[in-house]
Amino acid sequence: AFAEQLLPYLEVYVSQLDKVGPHLPLLRPHLPLLLKHNRIKILSPHVGVLFSKGYKDLSASANMDILLFYFGWALRIPFVPRLFFSFPGSPGMVSVLANKLPKRLVRGRCSDVTCYVDGDYGGGWNKLSKEYEAGK
Repeated sequence: AFAEQLLPYLEVYVSQLDKVGPHLPLLRPHLPLLLKHNRIKILSPHVGVLFSKGYKDLSASANMDILLFYFGWALRIPFVPRLFFSFPGSPGMVSVLANKLPKRLVRGRCSDVTCYVDGDYGGGWNKLSKEYEAGK
């Protein structure tokens, strides 16, 4: 069921797969939340902007449910996402909020459960990358 809904956004994510790839497994559990209210359509144009500013922290992807719980309503206001992602400090702010916001309201008794995110998904996730081949 997800494939049909994600097909329009495939080009955006495939064109930036080297940057977005490590985030995809962490975002998978949050797909229903991203598809609700068409949030993925709102966020997709800003993916390139976020990664062009050097965003590499995986914690926001792992805690996407937390971010959408607290700020999902703001994505429905037409100018707010574009304004937020235009700020130079937006990648850092996303990381801080993903890690510091209370999780108990969203995850209940499972608030202690976290994804293993150490900042390095592993250079070998994409066997075609030049950095991986150079390191061999």
